Amino acid sequence: MPYKDPKAGAAYRQSYNKKNRARLRNYHRKYRGKNKNRIRALAALRQRKYRQAHPEQVRAMNNRIRRNRRTKYRTWLSDYKAQRGCKCGEKDPRCLLFHHTGESKKGFTIGGQGYYTDNSKYARVDIANRAWTDILAEIRKCIVMCANCHLKLHSPK
Repeated sequence: MPYKDPKAGAAYRQSYNKKNRARLRNYHRKYRGKNKNRIRALAALRQRKYRQAHPEQVRAMNNRIRRNRRTKYRTWLSDYKAQRGCKCGEKDPRCLLFHHTGESKKGFTIGGQGYYTDNSKYARVDIANRAWTDILAEIRKCIVMCANCHLKLHSPK
């Protein structure tokens, strides 16, 4: 029977949920198991509607996430370069670069502007749009060198 007083109704529902917590948990677990695809489809629909209704907020949120990820990646890369250092003794991460070794195929550059090479086409790719596993895989193909040693390696004598 519905309660006329909203507070009394809320108190009843709260006490009912507390008494029947295990039974309700099992019911919801079974429901989610049987209707997994339906629940995902409804969530995707709600998300799509929200994104269409609030494009400015979604864009701002995505920019904030990308900015935080970029900061985290750059900090980690800077620490990584400082730990490795160059063979000449340079340890300042601002002077250190990632050099792709000759035997490995370069997927994209680490640091800098990040240009992606695919079928001889170049396009700017931000490191924040890359998966962390992709970045680590690309780092494994590289050695850390200072800018001077890198220039000496690539310049003709």
